[in-house]
Amino acid sequence: MKKILGICCSLWWGQLDAQNSDTTGVLDSDSLHPLEHLIISDSWIGTTDRKSSIDVTLINPEDWRSNRALSFAQSLTFLPGVSAQNTGVGIARPVIRGMSGQRIVVIERNVKQEGQQWGSDHGLELDMFTVDAVEVLKGAVGLMYGGDAIGGAIRILSPRWSTGKWDSRLQVLGSDNNQERSIGFSHQQKWKGKKGGYVQRVFVAIQTKKSSDYRLPADSFTYLNRTLPLNQGVLNNTAIDEQSALCLWEMIHGYRQLHHLTFQYRWFDQNSGLFPGLVGIPTLASVTSDGNFRNIGMPNAHVNHHKWILQAEGRWGNVSHALELALQINNRIEKSIPHQGPYQILDGGDEALSLDLRDVQGRYTVSHIHWEASQFEVGTSFQKQWNSRGGFEFLIPDFQKNATGTWVIWNRPLIKHSGQWNGGMRWDYASYQMKGLSQWISNNGADMLWQPAIGVNKMFQGISGSVGQSISTSNDWHWKWHVGRTLRVPQASELFVNGVHHGTFRHEQGDQNLTTERGWQWDGMAIKTHQDWVIKCSPFVQYYNSYIYLSPQATFSYLPDGGQLYAYVQHPVWMAGGECSLDKHWLPQLHSDVSVEYIYNYNTATTLPLPFTPPLQLKWGSTYTHQWSSRWEWNCQFQVRYVAAKNRVDRNEQSTTDYSLLHGGMSLEYHGKDERWSCLWTLNARNLTNVKYMNNLSNYRVLQLPEQGRWIQIGIEFKWHGQK
Repeated sequence: MKKILGICCSLWWGQLDAQNSDTTGVLDSDSLHPLEHLIISDSWIGTTDRKSSIDVTLINPEDWRSNRALSFAQSLTFLPGVSAQNTGVGIARPVIRGMSGQRIVVIERNVKQEGQQWGSDHGLELDMFTVDAVEVLKGAVGLMYGGDAIGGAIRILSPRWSTGKWDSRLQVLGSDNNQERSIGFSHQQKWKGKKGGYVQRVFVAIQTKKSSDYRLPADSFTYLNRTLPLNQGVLNNTAIDEQSALCLWEMIHGYRQLHHLTFQYRWFDQNSGLFPGLVGIPTLASVTSDGNFRNIGMPNAHVNHHKWILQAEGRWGNVSHALELALQINNRIEKSIPHQGPYQILDGGDEALSLDLRDVQGRYTVSHIHWEASQFEVGTSFQKQWNSRGGFEFLIPDFQKNATGTWVIWNRPLIKHSGQWNGGMRWDYASYQMKGLSQWISNNGADMLWQPAIGVNKMFQGISGSVGQSISTSNDWHWKWHVGRTLRVPQASELFVNGVHHGTFRHEQGDQNLTTERGWQWDGMAIKTHQDWVIKCSPFVQYYNSYIYLSPQATFSYLPDGGQLYAYVQHPVWMAGGECSLDKHWLPQLHSDVSVEYIYNYNTATTLPLPFTPPLQLKWGSTYTHQWSSRWEWNCQFQVRYVAAKNRVDRNEQSTTDYSLLHGGMSLEYHGKDERWSCLWTLNARNLTNVKYMNNLSNYRVLQLPEQGRWIQIGIEFKWHGQK
């Protein structure tokens, strides 16, 4: 009866083991033992988690370094099922199985990254220097993180600590396509207390990057049947100036890491130019370069992000407690010359738009190991947001958001097989208080009052959850499945946005009548291991009776230089697809992998697909590693990526042709005496054949602008290690 009751009232727990098993190897193996699966933390784990019923993939530091691109999101695209929605090369956000934005969360120490949910041209406020490794979770993980994670999650893992008392690292990178010059520096220091089993660790990292306007494999582009030139293939005003920092302090106490206290501060600052054609109708004067490829002119976007996290964990007997508190401050300022047209906003100055976001999050969980090694967890979370706007343009009004969630999670090992049941249920509540806004605009010289937002209060609530299973058999097969009922509260941008959105060249319009997004999801996985090869297939089927998405309309904005109108709508939608991959070790030094991914969706109201859906993709790569001696190691890799044509598109959405890309890289590492220091030389290249192609997820596609051409990055990294 207990088993039946537990399964029936559960709605998915796939995340418990993925979240709670990652403390393995946090401390030195010679002094402290790893914590058991109970404590929720974010430290080093293995490459896969076969106990969880969801698809979990770890990108270790070596893979992260080898696939480094010009943005955090683009560096993830070598994984099957992962793409990036980008604005140029420096601004991008991840896409998992066709979902992004409000359905994909980025998690750091169980805290959601906030500030990029206003639009697809708002990238993640994260840099690659201060990230050591990440975990990619495909499928619904909303039980732990709310409806914002029904498409998946990306977890930033804590830095891997060395065995010495201190560890320093210096990185310098340079690129030829856009004359990028990047430098990163990090320093780790660790002290071991001799009394009471205390261990303290400090991690500090800083980074700065400057990039000039980048080049395209084209000398012109076409918009509205008008051809405009590109000087030497350079996209004018796309330079980036970026700085970031990370400070982390940890204190651990107890022979089995019974108590854990962490304080973290992360800062990110980016000033990026926006191609002038994205703000207003492109003209010859606006797209012509002034010859200075490093200056950032008009229009531009400046983003400044601060994040503080306090995390405390403790274990007494079979019961664990975990508390996370976080504050995020995100300020975004977009500048441009006031628009000219029949409708002229009367406010002066060059500050087109400012968004000032304050976000406070809290989370508390209690976990307990009970009969037959089963795990049971109860948790609650809250979130409060304040958003203030400014500038002569309007995108989203001032608002406040209050949200809370409560969940129950259950995890029970299987008796007859190696594996476990996962299950849980969650209740969510959210409310918005939006202020109205009125602006005076000029209509061909006649003043008129425009009211883009009306004050309103909205409230949403509901229950979600799922149940899943993970099984390992004796014939080297491993199976996973989970099914659940999902729930997602509409975001403020989906409800209240109404205005021209810089970086996307469109007028976005929300709908205050949107209801809670509900659906059903089923995910499966089959893994076959045989000697030197592994086959993995991950199908999924989803149905949403009230799916919210941004739909391109057949009309243009009534605002000056507003571009095409995009409106948030809500329709029943079917989705299906998956990924299949084969990993083969030909030799101990030679490894190859091939994967295919496909997504099919169907809007039952329009009989058309959803916009911004990634096409069929094939990826094939090989890696060769050679150990010359105990001190020298050489690595070489390449990847061929084929992206099919995208002709099945939504109404008023542009199609794209197929293309193939060749990526590659090499590294050479030298280890000094006693492994006290090392030096690493890297060479990474993308689009080696300089192919001209259109990415159907790019915001530049509306202007018929191709993606970046050949990009080669050279880097050098020094590491020093202290004595144990």
